[in-house]
Amino acid sequence: MKMKKLFVFYCLLASGLSNARQASEQGQYWLTGIIVSAQSQVVSAPKGSNWRVQVQWMASEGEIVQAGDLIAVFDSGSIQTDLDQAEERLAMERLELNQIQSRQQQFVTEAEGKLKLAEISLNKRKVQTAIPEGEISAYDRGKYQIDFEKALVEKIKAEQLLERAIIDRDVAVNKQQIEITKLAENIAYRKSQLTRMNVVSELTGPVSHMMHPHDKEKISSGMNVQVGWDVMKVQAQESYQIESWVHELDAANIDFDSAHISLSLDAYPGQAFSGELLSISSQTESKKEWSDSAYFGIKIGFTDFPQQPIYPGMSVRITLSNGQTHRSSEHVN
Repeated sequence: MKMKKLFVFYCLLASGLSNARQASEQGQYWLTGIIVSAQSQVVSAPKGSNWRVQVQWMASEGEIVQAGDLIAVFDSGSIQTDLDQAEERLAMERLELNQIQSRQQQFVTEAEGKLKLAEISLNKRKVQTAIPEGEISAYDRGKYQIDFEKALVEKIKAEQLLERAIIDRDVAVNKQQIEITKLAENIAYRKSQLTRMNVVSELTGPVSHMMHPHDKEKISSGMNVQVGWDVMKVQAQESYQIESWVHELDAANIDFDSAHISLSLDAYPGQAFSGELLSISSQTESKKEWSDSAYFGIKIGFTDFPQQPIYPGMSVRITLSNGQTHRSSEHVN
């Protein structure tokens, strides 16, 4: 049934475009358009642990949601599992950091102690070598000098040992801190992924489900979709306008600057509304489902807004009454 409605809409639109070309000699062009909102939020399937993700829940099509309402939930089971494992590992790595700091600091403390002993020994030998000649024998003086030189070498070794211990401590601690930082960044990324799995509406307005690109049916809860696919749209209740397409041959002959625009909604037959041109696309687009020709997209606004409720997707019949019969292509912008 949904496919049939879509087919009918395209037929009406194609028919309207065809009628527009037939009426060009009379200065009138008939088009078919559709109600859209100038503000919309398109929800795309977020990236999970792989290239496909399941839609666990979606707000019903046509439902009016408020800004801040939850509108879609995607499967986050694997992400939550990865997050739990990463948080457990982070706790273990932080404990390991404390142990590394304690163990390496112990090596530094021991090296500092050895250096102090070497300095004490050196100072003692220095005092001995400072004894004036005549108070000790030449043998003792030579022995004290040798002991002083040995103590000096031991002090240099102790200084090198302390320097090595400090470097080893800093390298080990920094390496562990880098591992912790990488884990923390991974956790933050997983949490951001988890947040994207629960989509909140940014607007107040009706929900519409997008078409599956292969099956040509509406995407619904329980479906597996590919990452990046558009699955639903929320359109703001304000700023409604009409989207339509004009054949490239007609666009060259319509005086959009002065044309009178009359609108009729299929939902409210017999009632006419006036409109105004909001924009014309600067480039044409091909519409293979209609013909091999190219079309300019146009946006039309209501100058007198309908009192009746209108919703995105409603079809609109558009009549363009041309005041002039020629318009050069450079005016299309």
